[in-house]
Amino acid sequence: MRTFILCLALTSIILHGCSSPRIKFAEYEWTLSDDSRNKFLDDFKAKDSIFSIIIFTSVFKKDLIRVETRNKILFNDTIKSDRSLGLAKIVRINNTFDVKVTDLSLNYSFNLKKKHNVNYKYIYIQRKRYDGNKYVVTYSNTLRQFK
Repeated sequence: MRTFILCLALTSIILHGCSSPRIKFAEYEWTLSDDSRNKFLDDFKAKDSIFSIIIFTSVFKKDLIRVETRNKILFNDTIKSDRSLGLAKIVRINNTFDVKVTDLSLNYSFNLKKKHNVNYKYIYIQRKRYDGNKYVVTYSNTLRQFK
């Protein structure tokens, strides 16, 4: 019985680490103006079509996150969501490659596939802390407003 419980616990941990995030595709109704969007893209040097923007949104609480592509680390630091905005961190990526996102706090990672990345300018990543720490990835071509 003890062995069975240990095997069950290990299986649960392994499956949690291997599970994929929920993927959604959306276009937002409440978006920024063209001028604001262009300034945002200029600020992140992301106007070229080979770049997309990852936007980490809500429910990050001092979580250690790594974003990497082709053995190059683009971001590796702790992020915390601003409760008033629902925004944690913004990272520019080259969308012509797969991108690996790792939550080092949970020892959990997933890939953002090139086949989706190249078609969308904005990739919103949300963590559902009260739903088993599951991640939701939303691909969009609209830059939504934050509170």
